[in-house]
Amino acid sequence: MMDSESGYEGPPRRTLTLTRDHVWPLGIAIALLIVIAVNVTFIVIAVRGQDEIAQSYVEGER
Repeated sequence: MMDSESGYEGPPRRTLTLTRDHVWPLGIAIALLIVIAVNVTFIVIAVRGQDEIAQSYVEGER
């Protein structure tokens, strides 16, 4: 910011530019989120579609 009395402009402003050095961590983070989403989807499908366990198996002698 410019102070009219002292002429001080404040700290320089940084602009965000995505270069090759900065894109790959973002790509890894997005890929990790996709992997997690797919795993959660498989877990939900597996839990909802589970088969009933026969009562004799649960209560019977082994």
